[in-house]
Amino acid sequence: MTYEDFTEAVLGAVKKHMAQRVVVPGAAAAEEEVVRYIEAAPPRTGRPRRQADGTVSRSSAPGEAPAEGSGAYTRSWTSDTEAEDRGDEVAASAYSAMQSEAGIPLGVDLELGISVEPRPHIGPAMPAIAARVQDLVSGGGA
Repeated sequence: MTYEDFTEAVLGAVKKHMAQRVVVPGAAAAEEEVVRYIEAAPPRTGRPRRQADGTVSRSSAPGEAPAEGSGAYTRSWTSDTEAEDRGDEVAASAYSAMQSEAGIPLGVDLELGISVEPRPHIGPAMPAIAARVQDLVSGGGA
């Protein structure tokens, strides 16, 4: 085995270890923290709206986290269960597959205010996500 072969083997093992111990659990932590932020946000102050089941809820006002409403948006959040090897990096994502009426990812639309006024919920969850990922990197748990 040459030095280069050994280096590639070690790098491959490190990437696999990081994917299993940090990257995939980090994506799951991001999913959990975004949902937790939405669910724990103070009561929304937007317009009242009637749900399909007849109950009345309140929509979010611009600048507030998205309202839970039916809960479809928070339930739509998921994270990759396998990391993607991109050569020099290993990646996994947390995301909502829902699309806005404008045809763009709903999370992006709500966060950045592309077709509606912004309803920030990803950026505000980042400190909690970062703390959990740091814990994973340092050998703690999720």
